[in-house]
Order: sequence, then C-alpha cells, then structure tokens
Amino acid sequence: NRAFEGSLPLEHPFVTDRVVAVVLELGDAQWQAIQDDPLAEQYHPGAIVFDGLRVDNVAIRTKGNSSLRQTAEAGSTRFPFKVDLNYYDDTQRLLGMKKLSFGNGFRDPSHLREHVTYGVMRDFGLDAPRTGFVELFVNETRLGFYTLTEVIDSEFLESHFEEDEGDLYKPELMSGNLGWRGDSIEDYPDANLKTNEDSSDQSAFLSFVDGLNSGQVKEVLDVGSALRYLAVSALLVNLDSYLGPGHNYYLYDQSGQMTLLPWDVNMSFGGFSCSCSPEELLGLLIDEPICAALSEKPLVAALLEDPERLATYESHLQTLLDGLLSPEALATRVYDAAAVIRQAVADDPTRTFTLEQFEQNLDEDIPEGTRVLFGLTSFARRRGEVVSGQLSGDLARSNGGMGSCEASFGQGGGQPGGGQVPAACERDADCEGSCPVDLGACVCASMGAGASRCLPGCTQDSDCPTMMGTPLVCGPS
Repeated sequence: NRAFEGSLPLEHPFVTDRVVAVVLELGDAQWQAIQDDPLAEQYHPGAIVFDGLRVDNVAIRTKGNSSLRQTAEAGSTRFPFKVDLNYYDDTQRLLGMKKLSFGNGFRDPSHLREHVTYGVMRDFGLDAPRTGFVELFVNETRLGFYTLTEVIDSEFLESHFEEDEGDLYKPELMSGNLGWRGDSIEDYPDANLKTNEDSSDQSAFLSFVDGLNSGQVKEVLDVGSALRYLAVSALLVNLDSYLGPGHNYYLYDQSGQMTLLPWDVNMSFGGFSCSCSPEELLGLLIDEPICAALSEKPLVAALLEDPERLATYESHLQTLLDGLLSPEALATRVYDAAAVIRQAVADDPTRTFTLEQFEQNLDEDIPEGTRVLFGLTSFARRRGEVVSGQLSGDLARSNGGMGSCEASFGQGGGQPGGGQVPAACERDADCEGSCPVDLGACVCASMGAGASRCLPGCTQDSDCPTMMGTPLVCGPS
C-alpha cells in the first residue's frame, strides 16, 4: 500500500501510514440484536464515520467463519464486520468503495499477516485487495485495532480489468476444488456466482472446469497470474485457500479465460495447519504445496505438469526469495507496518493477544497447544531456506502425488488411496484450523485406547466426512 501524506480528502480508504478512526453507528436495538445473535450475519441500518467523513443509510453486519464463530463463543464483541454502502442506495459510495470489510485479527498476534501477504501479492503483479489500518468503534464502544480489506466486487473489477462485466465466482467446498462433477451448473452448488446473477447461464464456470480437467488449462485460465499466486501462496504457506479446503479465492471470467483472485489470507505464514505438523508446514513441498492428494487439486496439477510452466513457477519462487520475500525485505515490510500500528495495538481494549505477544510474533514463534503461531520474519527465513533446498535438489520437493502432510484432513491425501487422518490433540484448542472451516469447528474427540483426534462437530451423520475410506457417524466426542 502507498502511504498517504497530508490531510483529507483521501482518494481511497486504504490508509497505511497511520491508524484511522472509524465509527459504526447503530441504534441500540440493532447493536443489541447483533450481540444477541452475531452468527446470523444479518444486515442492520446504520451509519459510518470514516476519519471524519460521514455516510448515512448504510448496512452493517457481522461476517466471517472461524473468526466470527470463535469470537462469539468467547463472549466477546470483537466481531469482524462488513459495511455495505449501497445496500439501501445503489448510488452511494465511500471514497469510491461500495463495501468495506473489517477483520478482527483472528489468530494473528502480529496483526499483520493479511496486510503483509496482500502487499507482497500486489507487488508481485497480482490483482489483490488493498488493506488499511483502523481503530474501530461501535457507537461509543471502542473495539480496537482492525484491518480494513478491499472487497472484491464490481468496483474492484472495474479498477483492475478492461473487461469488467464478466462473471465473478467465489467457490466453496466442494465445488471449490475444481474437480469435474458434471456438465450442469447444478452439479456445482457452491460455485457461488457473485455478478450477473440474473443474466448469466454460468457456462463460463462449466467451460473452465471442463478445460482445467481435460488438458486445456492454457485456454481457460490466466496461467501467468495463477503461477504467481501459487508461488506466493506456497512460499507463505497460505493453506486456508485453494491449496487447502478449496476456498478463499475468486474466479473472474474475461472472454472465456478465468483469473484467480486471492481472498482472506489472514492465516498465511502457516496460520492454517490443515492438519500438517509445524515441521510439515515449514517444509511444504513446492511441487505439491497442498494438504491433499494432487489428484484432488486439478488446478495445481494442471499448472505444474507442464515443464515450461514448472520452470516459470520455479523462477517465480527464486525471484521472490531474492526480492520481496528475502529475509531483509520481509523484515523491513513487517517492521515498518508494526511501527504504524504499535500504539493502537497497545491501546486495544478487546485484543485477544497481549502486547508482548504482538512484539514477539513479529519475529518469534508462539506455541499454541500442539500447534505454532509462526513468527513472521523467522518464518520467512526458515521457509526460504527450505524452498532454496528444494529448488537445488538438496531436499525432496514432491511426495508421489500424496501432498505435503502425513495427516491430511482435506479432500483426500496423506495416506495411500486418499485416506484422511485427523490431527492428534489433547484439547479442543489444539484443533483450531485443523479442519475446513465450512465443516464447522473441530473438537478433540476420544478415539479409544487413550488416543484423541480433531473431528468436526456434528448434529447428524450427514455432517460427517469420510476417514480412511469409511463414512464417520455422529456420536459423542
């Protein structure tokens, strides 16, 4: 992000040289309704005051998966929020934006994973959202330091693409793995068209999945940007993405060719374990940077099966290691941003990590049960050493198509035949990030003989995944 100098008016809201005060104004009844049922994610009328600029008649709601659910379960009001400026008035904007997304720093003591990752992606030539630093209030209640993230919507498309009226999709499980499931859009119930909802026949998505799975990846995908996305995601171990559960990305169609757009990268730097051990996260294999069998991730398989594309990917990895993700460059990016937000983090009344943990996690790991919240600068250094070793041939870079982790709880992987082995645990907290968020929260369930594993919560048998080829049934944890 480019820093701003001077005073208002701003050109856009993504300010990174200071922390901007933002007030969400809600009636008492509306704010109470949100607190009573934050998981409803229901819009309520209100106003927003952004660095002194007021916009009335906006819609405000909570948002998120684990970041919202676990905040609510903790009894905190530090919810992530989305503000829709044109929900009631489709001509209304705030500094050119129709929507604003406020992240609450979930599971990130540094508060910088999202900001740093998007910044690297943009500087590496990807169409990625901008971020900003804000101190968020609801009425007179100070919630604390949040990250503002640019929403991928029609405004984003207009600013990034010459053709800005194509279909935009946000795939989720299970459509999000992009495997071939049939020739009807009904076979992909989670493709999630976000534009042209009333006019599109969604043939663009069908053609894309067909081409991806039939050896025509160059015809249906912007291969150049996809390889860049893969290189950054592999180096920063961004597994809460296509590389893991198969979500947190968008696909945008331009004349029959899809561009992959990154989204929700707040658990990069190995923050989403995907049932990989800390050692496996640091050692994520560059030829199989996934926590599933390669056969379950046709986008990765199609990109890397061609020698020319593989060479381009390797070149991208080396370029990142020598430049944007070198230890020196990454440390400068982290420390510069930390200097801006440090006081706001110190003054944050609802923070989930201490100021000491904020300072520590800029550089050092923080153990968390059987998992680790990696320090940003030391992670970049260690990960860089591993990837350099894999590129040189000194370290293994593939695993026979079985993915990077022994205990993959994704869609196959980890075991021959696509078996799925949940992570070991001692308590529920060990299971955070150990299963796809769309399956709900994992709990530490007894498997007998003194062993416990992370399994998704459930209310009925149909909620349960398959383990080692056998459908699980819902029972007491």
